[in-house]
Amino acid sequence: MDENKFSITSEPMLEMFVFESLNLIEKLEEILIKVEKNSSISPDEINEIFRIMHTIKGSAAMMMFSNISKLAHAVEDVFYYIRENKEVSIDLSNLSDNVLEAVDFMKEEIAKIKEGIKADGDEEKLVEVMKIYLAQISGDPSIEIKRKSARKQTYYISQYEAKDGENTQKYSAKVFFESDCQMENIRAYTIVHNLETICKEIFYVPKNLIESNESEQYIIENGFILNFSTSKNYEQIKEIIEQEIFIKTLELKEIEEYDEQFAQMSTKTEILKNETKICMPEIVKAEKEISNTKQNIISVNVSRLDKLMDMVGEIVITESMVIKNKDLEGLTLHSFNKAAIQLRKLTDELQDIVMTIR
Repeated sequence: MDENKFSITSEPMLEMFVFESLNLIEKLEEILIKVEKNSSISPDEINEIFRIMHTIKGSAAMMMFSNISKLAHAVEDVFYYIRENKEVSIDLSNLSDNVLEAVDFMKEEIAKIKEGIKADGDEEKLVEVMKIYLAQISGDPSIEIKRKSARKQTYYISQYEAKDGENTQKYSAKVFFESDCQMENIRAYTIVHNLETICKEIFYVPKNLIESNESEQYIIENGFILNFSTSKNYEQIKEIIEQEIFIKTLELKEIEEYDEQFAQMSTKTEILKNETKICMPEIVKAEKEISNTKQNIISVNVSRLDKLMDMVGEIVITESMVIKNKDLEGLTLHSFNKAAIQLRKLTDELQDIVMTIR
């Protein structure tokens, strides 16, 4: 048998990955067709494309299809920037063409996977196209430089900016997760995601949490190490980090200067301030039909919604742990696989509903 070929029918997770990815890509193509037809893109469409790319990135990374994951990440970055900078000017036609090229590449690679052939396409040129586009719409080529250097250095620059007169404090954190909790790299990524909106800058090791296959083992052996600065106090930071329920130990302390391994990065890193906003006529609010039907509205504590969102995240992680359980390897479980696919659909729907409510 060709060493570059494998049987997808013997790998339930591969079968599920192909099924879900193709469905997401089909949905993305429908959005792009609508965008081209209307010559405009709504905030809801931007958010949906971001969500689709975020999902494909994560699932491809877990299945070790790094080329698909890296390209999805590059597209996700563009839509994250557009979503967070609503007044930025974009070339809608160019954006659509770039995304369609990325989608075509993903479809080709998924077709290989479906046929049992190794997904070995070179994504680098398309990733570079998306990075150049991001630099163009931001009006700052340094964004491209920062993302290139991120492969060698381990840091994250957030969109958070301290208010005038607001003091920031540097912190050091070291996290160990419960033994056998699995997917330590995904859990570490969740911590970074929870911190990024309130931190001026974040530095962490290991780097490439999603893309690197070695990051999970590194965290098991050495822990997940972070340095960051924020205006939040010690207790607030501790509460945010401990939202990840499988933390075994957390060493959190205030520091005067970053650890040596991060200090050089800090001196070379420019935080974008007073970003210039320019008009963005292409992004329009989604039209909503006025209904005479009386809406039923209730008030819900935001903290409870946040807790619900955290629980949904744990459900997603636990679901993957169950489906990828090593005890199931080599077993023919048609009913289980069918139920797993249905569970994933329901989980995605639940996640979407909670995000909509939030």
